[in-house]
Amino acid sequence: MADMNLWDGAILVAAAYVAVMSLVRLMRARRDALVAEVRGEMLAQRPRAPADPGPRSAGGPAVRGGRGAER
Repeated sequence: MADMNLWDGAILVAAAYVAVMSLVRLMRARRDALVAEVRGEMLAQRPRAPADPGPRSAGGPAVRGGRGAER
């Protein structure tokens, strides 16, 4: 390395820059893919709201209480 001239150093710096930038882009793409995969799994496991929420939406009386509320 002691016998490197200015152009050799410039080429080495340029190659190092290209290598680091390529690695950063690959890592970002992988991160985005993993985030999308995990987000999709979370959305798939999220409990869904029922399609028919019950008598409250139809304007019927709301039932309160637990056992014996029908008395």
